[in-house]
Amino acid sequence: MNTESQRQRAASVYADFLHTPLDTLIQQHLNTEGESRVLSLFHDVATSVPAYKNFLAEQAINPDSIQTFTDFQTLPLITKENYLLRHPLANLCRYGQLSSCDMIAVSSGSTGKPTFWPRFFTDELQIATRFEQIFHDSFAADTRRNIASNFSDRFFIVPLSDDINFVLCP
Repeated sequence: MNTESQRQRAASVYADFLHTPLDTLIQQHLNTEGESRVLSLFHDVATSVPAYKNFLAEQAINPDSIQTFTDFQTLPLITKENYLLRHPLANLCRYGQLSSCDMIAVSSGSTGKPTFWPRFFTDELQIATRFEQIFHDSFAADTRRNIASNFSDRFFIVPLSDDINFVLCP
């Protein structure tokens, strides 16, 4: 169950997203040193997410040994099989608290069984920013109307008229 502070955080982040121009959002991302953000996130997750702490221990990896981006790149990849399916859903969350997550995502189950994982509203906004950038840069969404549909395994653009694109995407 979300707490009031989680709701306020989500509302604040959403308002910032809606009122910040796309160019500003992209520039903020470009101005932030990615490698240091990655290392900071790694160390935070390695100490606060029980499943990831366990995953590293199983691989005999001491999180303190990961000091550079090159070190980070040597970490084993996590997969559905070696990580998501091996741990209770709560252990995939910070401090093992499922209630700290904003939502639970679910895969389509195209392999026969859906997979569940915790998500945060801010994750969705980062993805939305990238989609907005793609529609802006690739489809001129700021000057043309676009219709997007999610029922194809490929990405196609079909011009319907001089000012309307129809976009098919997976």
